[in-house]
Amino acid sequence: MEKNGLNHQIITSKQRKLFKELYESGRPNTLDEHMRTAREALKAGGASDSLINDLLIKSLANLKEQGVTQPTRIPWYSK
Repeated sequence: MEKNGLNHQIITSKQRKLFKELYESGRPNTLDEHMRTAREALKAGGASDSLINDLLIKSLANLKEQGVTQPTRIPWYSK
């Protein structure tokens, strides 16, 4: 992360905030919401748009390879 100029603490804090917001909102827990959270958190932590796009493409490919189509929980907030 440091090699790419990213601040892990800021990314994690932003993720927690956005996942709490999702949890409290009652919106559906979808893959789109998780990707939005990842995008915003990475941006807050200093990632460029091209790095964010590359990471999200790789993440989605990895999830697809594992057969994951939807999240089953909201990190930090779902049991």
